[in-house]
Amino acid sequence: MRIAVVVKDFDSGRGGVERFAYQFVNQAAERGQEVHVLANRWGPEGSEGFSRHRVPAFRWPSLAKLISFPLNAHRLLKELPPLDIVFALTPLFSFDVYRVGEGIHREALERRYRTRLGRAWKRWGPKSQYLLWMERRIFSPGRLQRVITISEASRRQLLAYYPIPEEQVVTIYNGVDLECFHPCARERYRDPMRRRMEVEPDEMVVLFVGNDFRRKGLMPLIQAMGLLQGKGDKIKLAVVGRDSPGPFARASQRLGVKKKVMFLGVMERMEEAYAGADLFVLPSHYDPFGFSCLEALACGLPVITTRYAGASEIIEQGRNGMVISTPDPLVLAEAIWTLHEEKDWSKVNEDSRRVAQSFSLERNTKEILSLFAQLKGCP
Repeated sequence: MRIAVVVKDFDSGRGGVERFAYQFVNQAAERGQEVHVLANRWGPEGSEGFSRHRVPAFRWPSLAKLISFPLNAHRLLKELPPLDIVFALTPLFSFDVYRVGEGIHREALERRYRTRLGRAWKRWGPKSQYLLWMERRIFSPGRLQRVITISEASRRQLLAYYPIPEEQVVTIYNGVDLECFHPCARERYRDPMRRRMEVEPDEMVVLFVGNDFRRKGLMPLIQAMGLLQGKGDKIKLAVVGRDSPGPFARASQRLGVKKKVMFLGVMERMEEAYAGADLFVLPSHYDPFGFSCLEALACGLPVITTRYAGASEIIEQGRNGMVISTPDPLVLAEAIWTLHEEKDWSKVNEDSRRVAQSFSLERNTKEILSLFAQLKGCP
């Protein structure tokens, strides 16, 4: 098949959508598919096995990029040789299959802004109005062939908000590189990583990974660290991501846990971060899945997340982690302390890895390509 994959940034280090794009394109190319990637910005990755097409777009302000990218992508798609499938990972004006990897904006507004005033203020901004208009357009009847959601929760939300036939919405969970993210990474990276973090052997490291600290729930996690003071003297928090640490660093100082919260910035080799940690926590207010949860499980880490993250659907409560109802600091502190007191960590690590093994990159790519073949009537 001749497949076009459209994503704003083709850079596996930027976030979950971009990481998925990189992994899927390479997996599809290895299976003999002719893949064309349309993107505005490119990471350091090579382009063996697929074709690159740069989509011009304004870089600033953000609304200008949101509008200019789909317009120019639409024009560029018309210039390419006939395509079998246009696979959109970002809002476009025309495509065959749309993957809801960035989430549903209407649901994000509900989850991220807890008051009616806050939601109304954000909703009526020009950027939000554009995103809502694009969502209505994308999910209007007859606009596309299939929608891929990456969790059942995301599928239910989509069907609740928009009049799209149920049979057109398919859930395909994310896949993870089981060779890169593996418990064996602990043997290679754990000691140097913990020396870098200045962590003692008997200290527990809680890891947080995300590029949107507010939405991913970093503030209640820092507040939970404050509540753990006194009985959690041997617990530290490591924060990895490209967001600004300013307000969160000030909060940790105000709560008296400045020395217990480490901001590590962006890490090129994420397996090193997981190797140095003992527990992964993503108390997200809204996340269609949460790629980092799956990576943590693959490395053998237990995961604490909220029911608002799609990855909560693959957590086995009390075995490879915990799903909490809300990103509340007190609930988070209790969950962290419960796992801190766990006696049989080897069993927890085994259960985490066992669950992740069901979500390989190969399975993910196979399911998506099978969907494409079904749409094209291929055997």
